Amino acid sequence: APMRAQAGRDSNIDAMQAWAGQSAWMAPARPAAEVLRQMWSDARALLG
Repeated sequence: APMRAQAGRDSNIDAMQAWAGQSAWMAPARPAAEVLRQMWSDARALLG
């Protein structure tokens, strides 16, 4: 929270949200549409 509070005081939007956690580096850089298509496909496969 201290980092977010300081970012707010500095109006630094790049530092305001840091919710990704330590494994964010593992996520591939892909367009959001591609991620959603994959999620939809996976959900349909699981639900039958």
